[in-house]
Amino acid sequence: MKHRDTREKILQAAEEVFARDGFAGARIHEISHKAGINQAMIYYYFSSKESLYQAVLKQTFLRLNLKLSKALTGNFGFPYKLRQLIEFYFELGSQDNNLLRIMQQELINGGKHSRQITSPYIKQLYSMVRKLFEEAIASGECRSMDIDSVLLAIFTLITFYYAASSMASYDQYTCSFEPDIMERRKSELTELILKGIKKNRG
Repeated sequence: MKHRDTREKILQAAEEVFARDGFAGARIHEISHKAGINQAMIYYYFSSKESLYQAVLKQTFLRLNLKLSKALTGNFGFPYKLRQLIEFYFELGSQDNNLLRIMQQELINGGKHSRQITSPYIKQLYSMVRKLFEEAIASGECRSMDIDSVLLAIFTLITFYYAASSMASYDQYTCSFEPDIMERRKSELTELILKGIKKNRG
């Protein structure tokens, strides 16, 4: 097995175990079993469980940054890119997203393992999103606004959808994750935001 393939198998297995059990609950022997290699190989590539955890965080955030950068790049108008951003946020908030579960574990534990590692990536993510809105304002596609407040509102609208799903079981439609309903939610949210921030031509 090639060096790169072995390292990737370890990281993939570790991501799943850390997402499920958190840093404290994760066990190297379980990661090695899931990756199909012995524990000694893990310590060959990573000096400790903490260094492996940090590598998982770095790789996951790098993947996110690359995905968002690709979604927001290109000669497309603001409405299209806004929809791409909402797609990105919905995916980030989905229950099968390992990063979400890892970060939930970190929040519970005060973020002592992730704070220094993730800060540059989070800043880069936020910078890309903020730039999207700054350019839309400059081009006249959007009205002048408090971008930070608007972005917080957008993210809250999406994350609450997932948070409410565990509490609103009485209404299966309201918090359904069926693909057609999710698509409808994304379209309605995109339209709602566009109407709220478009520039008044009158």
